[in-house]
Amino acid sequence: MPGQIALVGGDEFRLGCEDMDREIMRVSGQDPAKIVVVPTAAVTGPAKAANEVQLTLKRWEVHQNS
Repeated sequence: MPGQIALVGGDEFRLGCEDMDREIMRVSGQDPAKIVVVPTAAVTGPAKAANEVQLTLKRWEVHQNS
């Protein structure tokens, strides 16, 4: 599989993590960056975790496919 992979273990796409999240998208080399979110580690609320990512990307005006 060509391209970059970033594994982030928590609190991504939340206030305070914007610099890290944007850097990951920048170094992907794609414009727009392609992001796949697999909230399987969000044991206490995977739907909530996925929703927070969607809200963040919407706030950043990033196109989303569900």
